[in-house]
Amino acid sequence: MKNKRKLFWQIYPSYFFIILVSMIALAVHSSIVIHDFFLNQTIFSLEEKGKIVEHQFLQHFSPLNKEAIRNLCIEIGKKSSTRITIIIPSGEVVGDSIEPVEKMDNHINRPEIIEALNRKLGSAIRYSSTLKSDLMYVAVPLLKDGKIVGFLRTSLPINYISKALTSLQKNIMIWGFFIVFFAGIISLIISRYISHPLEEMKEGAKRFADGDLKYKLSLPKTEELSSLASTMNMMAKELDDRMNTVIRNQNELKAVLASMTEGVIAVDMDEKIININNEASHMFDINLSKSANLSIYEVIRNVDLQTFVKDVLFAGTFKEKDIRSEKSILNARCTPICDSSANRIGALIVLNDVTQMRQLETMRKDFVANVSHELKTPLTAIKGFVETLKECFKEDLEQAEYFLEIIEKHVNRLNAIIDDLLNLSKIELEDERKKIKFTQTQLLSVLKEAIQICEAKAIDKKIKINLVCDKNIFVKIDSCLMEQAFINLIDNAIKYNNGEGIIEVCVKYENGELIISIKDQGIGIPKEHLPRIFERFYRVDKARSRKLGGTGLGLSIVKHIVIAHGGQIKVASELNKGSIFTIYLKYN
Repeated sequence: MKNKRKLFWQIYPSYFFIILVSMIALAVHSSIVIHDFFLNQTIFSLEEKGKIVEHQFLQHFSPLNKEAIRNLCIEIGKKSSTRITIIIPSGEVVGDSIEPVEKMDNHINRPEIIEALNRKLGSAIRYSSTLKSDLMYVAVPLLKDGKIVGFLRTSLPINYISKALTSLQKNIMIWGFFIVFFAGIISLIISRYISHPLEEMKEGAKRFADGDLKYKLSLPKTEELSSLASTMNMMAKELDDRMNTVIRNQNELKAVLASMTEGVIAVDMDEKIININNEASHMFDINLSKSANLSIYEVIRNVDLQTFVKDVLFAGTFKEKDIRSEKSILNARCTPICDSSANRIGALIVLNDVTQMRQLETMRKDFVANVSHELKTPLTAIKGFVETLKECFKEDLEQAEYFLEIIEKHVNRLNAIIDDLLNLSKIELEDERKKIKFTQTQLLSVLKEAIQICEAKAIDKKIKINLVCDKNIFVKIDSCLMEQAFINLIDNAIKYNNGEGIIEVCVKYENGELIISIKDQGIGIPKEHLPRIFERFYRVDKARSRKLGGTGLGLSIVKHIVIAHGGQIKVASELNKGSIFTIYLKYN
């Protein structure tokens, strides 16, 4: 183990280093800023000098008088102590205050001239072989009648900037040394003053870390450190209370999880197991002692559960699904786990063994389907014989005809129930759902077909059906199934509507959904019946329903058709005012 330094040697060198680095950074930054400031001022000065004398040179460009320009360069250069150079657009130097133009190269490729060609101020710093030093060059375009006729370039050596900066840096270094020296002494004193009581508090904090939360720190004389020590004492007491509470809650949670008949698994956002109870370990044959902090992929070899948990962690919403294991069928309900700030930190999976329940459901569905098929054939034959007897039996046996009509009525009713049971069975079966063909269909045409089928009943009761639907709405549905759902809802609206009432069928788009509502002005449904209205064979008024010819399966069929389309159906009703059935479909 490495030797630890005392608190003093951790505080003082840090302070001294910060001061030293700060002074160095300040010195470097100041040098750069001042250097840039001098350069900018030099550029500004050269630009101003060029603009002041540019009109004197322009008068010698029409026609071009090289001799006059050369003399003017020399004259102005001497007076301003600035090198003046005149260059025409071809790059030829026609005048210079220092160098004979015959010895000078073509200047068209000079950086300052290239910038000035765009009618801007051009500037550059480079070494001058003529003057054997670094020069600042500033070029100003000479404009006449809106055209560039030449360039006026002014230049100055920048050696004086370096000299000024050198002097300034020496001063900064001298003053910086004294500042660092005195700051170091002050830091030394402060560090020694702080370190001693902090050393005592460090020892106390170590005892807290070792679990001795009953220990009390002595209070230093300094107000701030005394407040810190007092706060640490309070923190230790609060921490002791909270740890006791956490341990108690943890023990209670373990007891609850161990007593549950449902399997419970908690995972974090990285799909690592946080907690798992005994029941879940039995369901998947897991060793509890080896499952903590391991990924769910490593512990549970069930692809369906792994995919299910991944989907919930990604979507962040509650989901429910049946998962098949080697021995049983498990109903998994998964919900996100959030912290006190509503941030998702994982997911909680609750597992129920529903093997027997699902087997019973499968048996029930198979039974309904088989019985329906078995009863369909004889009932069809009976119906045919009854119709034959009605047509052939014409010997005024009114009583016999009356009974035959009753038989026909009940046969028709049984036939309708069986048809509805068959439809419901097909929609419920997962394999049958896969056979549903979804096509892009105009919703208006499907609604019109459904209304047309129900129109005769509506006319008999003097009921008007109003349809509001945009013809441009196309939705991916099975038109036959959806038409059947609309027929069932509209037929119910007609049956339970008051005479001469109105049925409103309205379609609108809202929040990415198609909302199809069918509103009547009928007798309404009591509130206590609304939660069960979509159950099969459930009737609000059994006598009235049978009288009107209902089978008790229509709304259940509608519900399952809508679910098969990935939607949902809701109902709102008020007694003696009517009902509104609303279908919500995803609209792509």
